[in-house]
Parts: sequence; C-alpha cells; structure tokens
Amino acid sequence: MHKQLLSTAFAAFLALALAICMISPMARGTKVEILADDTTASAETTVAPDDTEGEVLPETDAVTESEPEEETTAEPIEEAPISPSLAIPDGAQPLSLYINGRAIGNSFAFELDGIIWLPIDGFEELLGTDTIRAEEGLCYIESGDRLIPCSKSDCEVTVRAFGVLCAPIEALLSAAGLRSTEIVGGEICIWGVPTFPEADDIYSYEDLYWLSRIISAEARGEPFIGQLAVGTVVINRTRSHYYPDTVYKVIFDRVGGVQFTPASTGSVYREPTESSVIAAKLCLEGFSLDPTILFFFNSSIAKGTWITSNREYTMTVGQHDFYS
Repeated sequence: MHKQLLSTAFAAFLALALAICMISPMARGTKVEILADDTTASAETTVAPDDTEGEVLPETDAVTESEPEEETTAEPIEEAPISPSLAIPDGAQPLSLYINGRAIGNSFAFELDGIIWLPIDGFEELLGTDTIRAEEGLCYIESGDRLIPCSKSDCEVTVRAFGVLCAPIEALLSAAGLRSTEIVGGEICIWGVPTFPEADDIYSYEDLYWLSRIISAEARGEPFIGQLAVGTVVINRTRSHYYPDTVYKVIFDRVGGVQFTPASTGSVYREPTESSVIAAKLCLEGFSLDPTILFFFNSSIAKGTWITSNREYTMTVGQHDFYS
C-alpha cells in the first residue's frame, strides 16, 4: 500500500517537474523576444535622425558647393559685367585687365590712339568707391578736392563717352593713388592698394593760393590753354636750379629785375578767376604744356628785347609768346 502511494507520488512529481521544464524555456524565449524588439526599436529611433541629417547635408554635397566658388574666382571673366554698355570703337584694341593678379575680364579696357581708356563707373565699382566725378568734354576728372588732368601734357585729351563715360587710365590711377600699369601682350596689370589721396597730399595750399593768383593776373581773358601755359612757366621755374624752389619765391623773385609784373603792380593779390584755380590745380597735379618754357611776354604791349635775343622761341598761345 505504501509502496503504491510512493510510486504514485513520485510519478506525479516527475510529471510536475517535466511540465515546469517545458514551460520555463517558453517564458525565457518570450522575454528575450521582447527585449530584442525593444532594442531594435531603440536603435531605429536613434539611427533615423542620423540618417535624415545625412540625406540633407551629405559630406559630398559640402565639397561640391565650395569647389565652384574657387574655380569662379580663379577664372577670368570673359565679358566684364560691370560696364555692359561700354561700346569699344572701331580701330580700338580690347585689353584684358588684372588688378593685383585678379583677372577682371576682356573688353573692360581698350587702347585707342595711344591712350588706354577705362569706364569710370566700372573702375570705381572694382575699387569699391564713388569718389570720382567727371563730365564729358572736360580735360580733367575730380576726386575729392583734387582735379586730375586726363593727360600730363595735352589739354585736348578729355573725358569721352563710349556708351559710358571713360577716362584715360593714368588719370584714374592717379585718383586712386595706384602705381603705373604694365602692358604685356594685350593685358593690363594694375598693382597696389587704393588710397585716394587728397589735394594736400599732393601739393600745399600756399602753392595753390599763389599760383592761381599769378595765373589770373597774367592770363586773365586768355584762353584756358594760355592759363595752363603761364602756370607751366611758374612750375618749370621751381624745378630749375636757376630759380627759387617755391611758387611764392618764384613770383616775387627780383634777381635781375622784376620777373612778374603783377608782383610789383599788386594785381597778383586780387581774387583769382575760377578757371585760374582750375589751371593751377592741374599744373600742381603734374600738367606741363611744355617742360622747357621759362619765359613769356605779350608782344603787343612789350618788346621783350632780351628774351627774343637770348632765348629760344617755343610757341604762341593767345597773346603771349613763350620761350625756353
């Protein structure tokens, strides 16, 4: 009886143990499966934003955007967009322009009759300024309080319109305080940092004061070129070792007698005409009608015997004869 009960209990125990063994792996398997699902979901949640960022700003796109900019700045501009209405006249030679090694483009400048022309507005835009003023037909450009001659020796060279207003390159470079160009094989190279000097960086107020007054006193009523000629004589004397080295001293020089009649009559103290001031500024900026002339006189009211006998005749402008 007891043996039978023990056998029955042992069999029931084995059945229970077997059932527990069968259930336990299933429970563990379910738990692992849930953990696996959570891990996958978590991984998907953190990876998805990275994937999105990668699509919006891929590394290759950043490189692609920077490369064209470098290529654009390195390559010459075939047609300068700054002055689209520049009309290069027949017979002119188009020139390529470089500023400190930077290629600006073809047909931005051109050479005509030995003069290199640039569009004034385009030149200003390249240098980032708007200080230059000009008027067609005038033989100078303005920059601040300066008047800069279009030519150092020919007042017939004026600002001209080739679709847009253009000026000779020498005048524009002087306005910007840049040094001379190099022209090689149809290319113009401009070098330096623009400074746009003022008048007092070029000449003194005292020189302008007295030069404008002696021009006005000696050449009042004369054509503008005649006023430039008188100014040229005074400046030439300041550069000659035979005369004093300032405008004031040249005007009031009395070695060998009175050199300029207005200095003795007092007319040199009168307020100068506007055209005389312009002529004085141009001469102080380097204009020289002739670097050799040192004397002049009005042959209709003076004989000038010593001058005509001892000096070489150069030209007549208005009522004045000029001698070197």
